[in-house]
Amino acid sequence: MHDEARIYQNKVNAAAAAGNKVRFGLDWFSFVVSFKGTFLEGVEVVFIVITFGLNANNMPVAIMGAVAAVVVVLLAAIVIHAPLTKVPENTLKFGVGLLLTTFGTFWATEGLGALTPSHTSLEWVLSDMVLLPILAGWVLLSAILVKILKVPADQVPVIEIVQPVSVREEV
Repeated sequence: MHDEARIYQNKVNAAAAAGNKVRFGLDWFSFVVSFKGTFLEGVEVVFIVITFGLNANNMPVAIMGAVAAVVVVLLAAIVIHAPLTKVPENTLKFGVGLLLTTFGTFWATEGLGALTPSHTSLEWVLSDMVLLPILAGWVLLSAILVKILKVPADQVPVIEIVQPVSVREEV
């Protein structure tokens, strides 16, 4: 695990060192960082909504789901209203990994139908509801593996972060 508070503080220090250039009445560094992050996430959401909507032949439902997600995220941001160090990053990554693995298992199994003589997707017995038992299975397997593979804190090796040496050296 890594020290989220230290990483956050390093980022704050780097942002402070970037200066206070104002362009078009905006703190340019903050604007560029915010724009890049939100633009990237926005593009991802657009692709996901289009993919799900076209796959289900129902763009309105996909768009309503995207709007609902935006509302949930905005409400969470208003309620939490704290730096990301308050969000347990490792737990969040674990949860996202479980969800990605669950959906991946679901879709990969459906996709196996392409190998059958009919070349049609395999259908799950409980349709989309089977996602819950698949997720439960991955959670159970993860819990077992964490118990088996967990290293006591006093035995975890300390990893130093070394700044890379410049490739181009002065002659």
